Amino acid sequence: CKSLIRTGLLETFRRKEAWVVIFLTILMTFGAYTFTFFGVSGLDIFVKDMALTAVGLFTTIIGSVIATRQIPDDISRRTIFPILSRPITRDQYVIARAIAAFVMTSLCFVMMTTVVTLLLAALKLTFGLIFLQYIWLKLMAVMWLSAFGVFLSVTLSQSAAFTMCFVLALGSGAFSR
Repeated sequence: CKSLIRTGLLETFRRKEAWVVIFLTILMTFGAYTFTFFGVSGLDIFVKDMALTAVGLFTTIIGSVIATRQIPDDISRRTIFPILSRPITRDQYVIARAIAAFVMTSLCFVMMTTVVTLLLAALKLTFGLIFLQYIWLKLMAVMWLSAFGVFLSVTLSQSAAFTMCFVLALGSGAFSR
């Protein structure tokens, strides 16, 4: 089961989607910070909100993509057959893919959060202790999103699974921020 998780992580890391998302998060944060040049006071809350919105939205997008690609990629490359011929159950395979999706999405979220925190610290903007609660709750939401995305990819096509996962994730209150 550990080898399935490791291969799932390696396959996802090779796609380089996380780096694009981190770059877009930096652009959105800098874009929000440009409003401070107009001399309007109190925009630090807007910049922080824009940064956390970018992190939350891009985490949901990348999490949906990662989770819904795990099993269909194995089916399309026909690597699922040798994997399932080993002495593992199908439940172990699906759980390993869900864990791999959770770990990779969590790593992307932690990288984006670290980049945004360092960027805001460089701009002399800081978060309070409530930020730790945001991180914890977002990681719990990522766990749900990963499991749900893998479940949908088992029952639906890859594009339908991504669409359903993304729409339901953005429609729920847990993923709106």
